[in-house]
Amino acid sequence: MADDMQFYTEPTKPEGASNPGINSPDTYFDREKTLLLIDLFKKYKPVMTKGDIKTMKEMWDVIANDLSNQFEKPITGSKCKNKFKVLERGYKKMLNDDEIGKRRKKNFPYAKEFKDIQPRKYEFVPGLVHPYTNIPNTITTTERNDTSSTESATEVGAEVTYTESLYISEENYVNENHIEVCQTDYVNGTTQEVEPAEITIQTTTQSEMHWPEDNYFNKDRTLYLISLYKIFSPKVTMGEMKTKREMWDAIAKQMSEHYTITITSAKCENRFKVLERNFRQLEIHNKQPDNLPKTYEYEAELREIFGDRFKNQVKEKIVEKPEPTTSAETIDINQQPYTIRLLETQSIPIELQTPDKLERILLGIRSDLQYYQNERLKVEWRKLAVEEEKLKLDKRKLKLLEDQRRENS
Repeated sequence: MADDMQFYTEPTKPEGASNPGINSPDTYFDREKTLLLIDLFKKYKPVMTKGDIKTMKEMWDVIANDLSNQFEKPITGSKCKNKFKVLERGYKKMLNDDEIGKRRKKNFPYAKEFKDIQPRKYEFVPGLVHPYTNIPNTITTTERNDTSSTESATEVGAEVTYTESLYISEENYVNENHIEVCQTDYVNGTTQEVEPAEITIQTTTQSEMHWPEDNYFNKDRTLYLISLYKIFSPKVTMGEMKTKREMWDAIAKQMSEHYTITITSAKCENRFKVLERNFRQLEIHNKQPDNLPKTYEYEAELREIFGDRFKNQVKEKIVEKPEPTTSAETIDINQQPYTIRLLETQSIPIELQTPDKLERILLGIRSDLQYYQNERLKVEWRKLAVEEEKLKLDKRKLKLLEDQRRENS
């Protein structure tokens, strides 16, 4: 019986083989598998676009099946999808590092293969923030006053070098740095320092207001949306259009035809609600005398639509200090009536409104506590009067008992 038993033994590791640790490179997808993954993505992506493959999950399952058959090793669709996302992030990071001039940039080994997939999908978007200086990437250079050279620094292949000496300005909310401009002669292979050109950096001051901008609606589309709202909004008021839903459908159709893209009515309505909310917050902020005035990018266009509607809705705050409350008055027992009155709730008068909402709430709580404390004090006085009456009755009872005892004796 014991001879028939078989014990499991782990397979011996070949000599020279090392056990990859937790922080070791990804050995599941080597270069050969990664290249085949990219090739299969190029193959099946147009098939999904045509409609032969309905969903992205189905496409990744097909790619995983081909990889499993090729290497005779089970590979799931989620692993292929996650690996491709990692490759996408690496390629985008490489493009961003190239555009912002990062010194310590890493090389992406599959840049050539990714460039053939969709060149426009991974194009660098201007306006990204520099990782070290926090300065927008769109830096414009103006021509120098020197008459001997009429070309600007950027037109002759100028290189802008960011130094490590950074400081924060109190007036502006961006980091400023020292910029060196050099002119490179690519024919002779020499580099010559250029006189400092006037470099204009767009800064944000404290008096400007930056509202969140939807990437789907840029400035041009937003202005066109506002202009269409001015045209179609009176039609709803006059009865030519029955509902606002019909108005937004017409605006979305007009914008889709103008920009040759698909824009839904829900997107147009949501975008206009964001504009209206931001304009209302601006009016409320600027109405208060203690706040610094702020500006909004579409303030002039929206004021033509709303006018002073939101400004008139804002009530100026009346700051009045409430009169100091005195302590509870003493109540005479003989003059205190024993009838119980209903407690009436007290509310804070409008004259006592303060600038702070929290302060108004606290004043109301204090007023209510003071009122109920006075009422409770009255109840305690009534209890004391009742106890005194009981004491008088007990004294009379005791006196009667003493008189009765004397008579019996």
